[in-house]
Amino acid sequence: DDDDPAPFYPYAKGHGRCLDILCNLIFLPVLRNLSSWLRTTPMGRVLPVDDNLYFHKLIGVLILFSFSGHITFHYIDFVWHSTSGSGKSLLEQVLMTWNGISGHLILLCMVLMMATGLERFRRRRWGIPFTKFSFSGHSLFVRIHKLWFLVLILLWSHSKAFWQYSIFAVVLLVIDKLIGRLRGLKQVEMVAARMPARDVLHITMRPTDGRRFKFQSGQYLFLQCPEVSKTEWHPFTISSSPWESTFSVHIKCRKDMDWAYGIRKLLMSDTQSKNARETLEEKFARSNKIVAPGRRSPTGSPDNVARRSTSESPRLGHRLYIDGPYGTSSEKVFHFSVMILVAAGVGVTPFASILKTLAFQAKNGVMETPLKKVAFFWTCRNEDEFNSFKDIMVGICEDPYLGSIFELNTYLTGEINLKKVAATQLYHQYAGRPDWNRIGRRIGEEFPEDDIGVFLCGPISIAHQLSAMCKKMNPPPASVRNQRVSDAKRQRKFIFYKENFQ
Repeated sequence: DDDDPAPFYPYAKGHGRCLDILCNLIFLPVLRNLSSWLRTTPMGRVLPVDDNLYFHKLIGVLILFSFSGHITFHYIDFVWHSTSGSGKSLLEQVLMTWNGISGHLILLCMVLMMATGLERFRRRRWGIPFTKFSFSGHSLFVRIHKLWFLVLILLWSHSKAFWQYSIFAVVLLVIDKLIGRLRGLKQVEMVAARMPARDVLHITMRPTDGRRFKFQSGQYLFLQCPEVSKTEWHPFTISSSPWESTFSVHIKCRKDMDWAYGIRKLLMSDTQSKNARETLEEKFARSNKIVAPGRRSPTGSPDNVARRSTSESPRLGHRLYIDGPYGTSSEKVFHFSVMILVAAGVGVTPFASILKTLAFQAKNGVMETPLKKVAFFWTCRNEDEFNSFKDIMVGICEDPYLGSIFELNTYLTGEINLKKVAATQLYHQYAGRPDWNRIGRRIGEEFPEDDIGVFLCGPISIAHQLSAMCKKMNPPPASVRNQRVSDAKRQRKFIFYKENFQ
């Protein structure tokens, strides 16, 4: 009631108004189609579309604080009513009114969504005591987050003013979901599947309608396999280049990953089919010259060879659907002449696509920005992880159009058997972790007048290190402001981007 005489009622309502606004704003950063569209407009240069997940989490924290204040002041007023006001008991005020019931249901849903959204929770595997049943934290996170629809309905019935704030956000949300639903109807057929390394599955696909799947290097898609799960969609960076006639993804598929390991068992269960697919995929990779896009096959253009190779592959009968592509910060690599690319493990996939595209552009003289340096740093736990993309990277090193400016550095961070490590002069091999300050200083001194793009697809720990390195290497803002324009020499900047999936 708006004329409630309780002393802390205005404070509870004030926090409630904050919730009306924040509970609508939280949807905007994770509208995938809206974010992808904004990247293609001038607004994409102003709005922090690459930090969308950060803002989604920040708004979530603000909701937590506002909810805490809203509930705390209401409970203080409940106590006041039970002792000095209307005389209603605390239990009657909390559970005998719709606002009390709906408010506690909203609180329960939000606590569950926030708790399962924590990275520590999502990365763990959970089991039910005294049973063999277990599930991944990420799987539960995806399911629990679908409670947003219930929360939205409860908020409409809980707050009289919420609908006024939600019109704009809900319209955008409905449009984004409809576009996603329509895009998710794309059925693809599997051309080939193989395991280039332990716990890494490489799937090559093409649309069933015969049309070419259009995307840009660095973009990602969502993949669904109804035979594994009818409700789960998982994001994967596209590892092929846009000029290839097919497209591919690399999936990390350890036993503790429910969906990923499920699709691995589905596609690689039959030994005979597995061997046939591996042989076919190796033949396809050789003839399509994936390892060196700049070279021409003796039998014709890479695209024609791809068509011939894929036409020989059998239909394997498994239905796959894709939703995408969606843009990421990695697309901005084409705006830099000097770039540092950093990948951890299977995080190399967006850069595999980007490097193949750069080699293709260099060969055909259609570079968006003249390249001066491409320094690639790849950290792997063991040699097996590195072998999954070794052919592509070595091919780029040997490429006549890109090899002279491409620098490959591999870092093996796990236990190493030196007898199995083959020495090579094509790229640099290191044991241990990179010294980012030393690397940044070296490249900065080599190109003192060029802005340097630093791109990462890897864990947050490396992101913190690279972000700190960029801040350290960049001139302090005060020195830039105080510099006279007339005699100022252009100061180069390190600009950091991290891959984010929604």
